[in-house]
Amino acid sequence: KPFRLELSRGGTGGVCHPFLSYSPMNTLWLLFILGVCACVGHAEEKEYVTDEDKAAAAKAEEEQHVFCQGAEVEDAEFTLDLKHRKGDLQGALGGNNVITEVLTRAKNGEEVPTVFMENYGYGWMMKQAAALIFAGVTAVVAIIFCIASRCYKCRCCEERPTSNFYKMAAAVIVGIVLLGIVICTWTSVNAFSEVAKGGKNAQCTTLQFLSTALNGKTAEPAFIGLLPLLDDLKEASEALDLEGNTGLAEDIEDILKKTDEIKLYVDAATETLKLLMDTMALNLKPKDPADGTTSMLHECLLCKVLHDKAQQALNAMSGSVANKLALCREDVNSKNTPEHKAHMKRDLEEIRKAMVKHKTTIRENVIKMLKEDSALRKMKESESLVEKLLLGFVILGTVIALFLACCAGVSAYRFIRFEMDESKEDENNNKVNPYNKNIPWYAGTTWCYGFLYMVIVLVLAAIIQSITAVGSGACLLASDLDSDLLSQMKPVFGINESSTQLDKDEFDILQDVVDKCLNPANQDKSVQQYLLDMIYTRENGQKVYQREQLSRSEEASKAVFSQITDSAKAAYVPLADIGEIRKLLNLIKPYKVAELLRGDKPQILSRFPDLKFFPGKDRFLPSTMACNDKSVTELMMKTIGIESFSTELSQLGTGDKAVSHGCIKTTNCKTAPAIPIHRAAACKYGNKYLEVKASLMDMEAFRCDLFQKPDDPSSYCDPINMQCSSAPAPAPGPSRRLNTLFSSPTRRLSAPCTGLCVDSDGKATSKEKKCKLQEFTDYVSGYHGRLEKLIKHIDSVVGNYKPSIKNSIDLLLETHGASKAQSIANSATCNFIAGYYQELLNGACYQGIWGARRIAKCFVWAASLTALLVGIMYAVWCRAMTNQTKWTPDRKAYEAKKKAQEPKPKDEEQEFLLGGTQVQAPVERPKTKFSDLPEEEDP
Repeated sequence: KPFRLELSRGGTGGVCHPFLSYSPMNTLWLLFILGVCACVGHAEEKEYVTDEDKAAAAKAEEEQHVFCQGAEVEDAEFTLDLKHRKGDLQGALGGNNVITEVLTRAKNGEEVPTVFMENYGYGWMMKQAAALIFAGVTAVVAIIFCIASRCYKCRCCEERPTSNFYKMAAAVIVGIVLLGIVICTWTSVNAFSEVAKGGKNAQCTTLQFLSTALNGKTAEPAFIGLLPLLDDLKEASEALDLEGNTGLAEDIEDILKKTDEIKLYVDAATETLKLLMDTMALNLKPKDPADGTTSMLHECLLCKVLHDKAQQALNAMSGSVANKLALCREDVNSKNTPEHKAHMKRDLEEIRKAMVKHKTTIRENVIKMLKEDSALRKMKESESLVEKLLLGFVILGTVIALFLACCAGVSAYRFIRFEMDESKEDENNNKVNPYNKNIPWYAGTTWCYGFLYMVIVLVLAAIIQSITAVGSGACLLASDLDSDLLSQMKPVFGINESSTQLDKDEFDILQDVVDKCLNPANQDKSVQQYLLDMIYTRENGQKVYQREQLSRSEEASKAVFSQITDSAKAAYVPLADIGEIRKLLNLIKPYKVAELLRGDKPQILSRFPDLKFFPGKDRFLPSTMACNDKSVTELMMKTIGIESFSTELSQLGTGDKAVSHGCIKTTNCKTAPAIPIHRAAACKYGNKYLEVKASLMDMEAFRCDLFQKPDDPSSYCDPINMQCSSAPAPAPGPSRRLNTLFSSPTRRLSAPCTGLCVDSDGKATSKEKKCKLQEFTDYVSGYHGRLEKLIKHIDSVVGNYKPSIKNSIDLLLETHGASKAQSIANSATCNFIAGYYQELLNGACYQGIWGARRIAKCFVWAASLTALLVGIMYAVWCRAMTNQTKWTPDRKAYEAKKKAQEPKPKDEEQEFLLGGTQVQAPVERPKTKFSDLPEEEDP
């Protein structure tokens, strides 16, 4: 969609450069998007004002004076008759703006050509190209005339005297044509001057806008400028930027250093709990280490219970005050950076990105326009040459027309004064052709080249009229643009009921910006209009304007530190007293792995099916790896030990074999018929089951994973070896600076503990370690000491830091509570856009397009006058050529025709033909008796 320009939120980065090629119409749209893109701006990197921006702003300020030198827009008294000129542009389109009507009638963008052809079509196009049609007709007529000029039958058949009326008519027509050409010349030169002034004014306005947009201006209507606005936004943003070097950042950093120390221990405890969970999950069902897939027919109940209890303890720790304090830096950073979309930072960041987008677009235009080889620079440097060249074309056409007129004038003058010299004689005193031979040449040259000139100027007029017709439509659309017109063009922009809410909102913002900033025809221009009161986003379906976002940032400044304040003020419950953590520690201490490492009955029966005949299989097959039975209070169950299983197995044999491992005793199985065959099989596989238990004790079927040392990945790191030191803190000084408020007479840790096994990011990497059953038992029991040691350190550190954090954050919020939100919002005005927009319309449309149309009209009038000149010159050429070619020495017939043209008495019937003879009806005298007498001679 034209107004989107790939600037949607979260869309592609990069800089949008649709306006890098200079033209007045492009600058219109550049002005237009200043108030639109703010709602959808996006910038990839966090930047404000760069050196490149400053250089571009300085360049625009400098070049503004260069390009505006001599421009009419610099003259406060410069005005245009916009009503008349706008009417002239409307006349170019037939009275109605075709472009506007087509765009408002079309139901979508693809339908625009169809609507145009249905409502206007070829008839409208032929009307716009009428001059081109006349040029074609002129060319055909010229061919006919040229053919006729070679045909003697197409001219007069005999020599005829030319009447004075004929000559005077030719002289008057030539004079009228000469006068008309002079007027056309004067008008076209003035029109060209208007085009040149319009171009200069458009250039000046462009540079003024670019300079004002970047640097701002204090004269009314004032604008702060994008660069100063970004400086203010940067100042507001840096006020809560913990990465910056501001007083607030330093004060917050003092607090966060303490919470970082808490986080160090909380991370170590968290990673230890995760390691416990992961290791217990790996040991739920031990496998034969030889292949890693064969089941050892046992399941670790303690592993499952410890896994679940560790998860509960981890959840409890994550909700503890200690963990919230540990996460303070992360929370502050998440609320203070664009990545975590914190309220205040997000609001400031959205506005910053929009302003950076405008700034970048305008800066790139400045760089593009003002670089050494830019079109604008070349246009400016060769402005005089271009003006002379363009003026040369206008004058050349005028000179040719004047040449034709002069030829016609010479021809007419000779035709009137020196058509023939009857006194001319040859050497023998014989009469020779008295007619002036130059008259046909001058007259023929005039009408012949007149046709060529007509064709050329009509073609040029057609081209200019076609271009200016489109330009006139665009200008009228830009001049009449308002929210109502935009609303009628919604379908062309693709806005309909099925459009997304984002598209509808952007179009709504577009309408508001057009009415208030771009073309405020019905608005009180003295009332300040603010961009941030027009541009909004939606949150939970509700509109949130950018002024509100800025205001909200003031309140959000406190919310940034809400976790610090809430955690510091909340009553602290030591981790050692939290129920879930206490239950985990209590479960690790009294129980051994072997007591809850019991047989997996389904797996046992799957491998030894005959054990289904073992007496009391449901009770004895799930026997543990411990020798004795055990009551597990937490699980409300009693486990069966190896001795109980061996005793039951001995009932199927004749006596015990030697003890192979501790309390494991196999038996000599009885055979049939002493016992049933299925009982004998059960006895046999019972021994095999005990052999599996014996193997499980010897092989490294368990995982006793630890951490790897952060600085030595090849070595193991066990948190149980953590070492800490403490030293008395210095007494508080008299200063009220926030960093002195952390001083406390209590003992505090002066340096982090060693052997925590976590890296700088608070993460630990597990390192695989295989072990036997007894090692695994000791490993699990060791978690009591690991966790208890870490938890005690956490409780100690939080107890030391919590009071000082609470006091410091209260003073911090009191000291750094100010904000520039309202001043920023009030400085982002848009009234200045309308002035530049109108000046650009004046220069590009009401001077440039209007002047070009005037030139085209002059060309058409020049062609029309030339047509009149061609007609009279063809008549002169025809008469002169006929008389010259039909002259004979016998002058009786010519004299008779000439005498016939002399005036007669009024009472006689006469008929005067152009260049012809006088015809008089014969008069008969009445007969008398004297009629036959001879007439007397006059004495």
